[in-house]
Amino acid sequence: MKKNIQRLKIGDIIEVPLLDGEKGFIQYLFNDKWGNLIGIFDFTLPLNRDVDIEQFSNKPFKFFPILTRIREGFVLSKTAERIEELKKYHIEPHAIFNEILTNPNRDFNWKIVGNKPVTDFIYPNFIWKEGGRSAKNTPTRWYLYTGEKNIELGKKLPEKYKSLEYMTSFPATSIINLIQNNHDDGRNIDRSMIEKSSSFFSFFQ
Repeated sequence: MKKNIQRLKIGDIIEVPLLDGEKGFIQYLFNDKWGNLIGIFDFTLPLNRDVDIEQFSNKPFKFFPILTRIREGFVLSKTAERIEELKKYHIEPHAIFNEILTNPNRDFNWKIVGNKPVTDFIYPNFIWKEGGRSAKNTPTRWYLYTGEKNIELGKKLPEKYKSLEYMTSFPATSIINLIQNNHDDGRNIDRSMIEKSSSFFSFFQ
């Protein structure tokens, strides 16, 4: 049987099946070297409802900018089937995979449902720190990533950069969490690191 290959391009709107019987939507905005830069729409539909691409003309993003690997989502159901194999290599799969396996008749793979051109795109910038999440309780240097270069900001993150997203590439399971639950453990850690950056710096002076 010939495989249905989804050819990803900028502007694509992708349907993301959720665990609660709904489906959310993301848009592919920019191909970054750290992942696919997307926006997550503040909009869901029941799984059995068709979507009209024109509905997204004025729909806002509830999370932007977010980095992910969209092609991971294209094969999410197939990946879930490999849970036991992953455990043999001491890789603990995300809990969402267990929930996917309890619904064997449902297809959780993401799919492209249309395209809306991306115009006047301006790179949104990210921040990151040395050591990442493993150094969440340690004061290390912060950086601003502009899409082309890293600019050192020092060990104290300037207040004006705290509203930026932390630069990390989220797995497909985290995208489901962000759509369905409006939060994700990984992103919560990132935001906590950002908020604590000034207090860490003061404590260690």
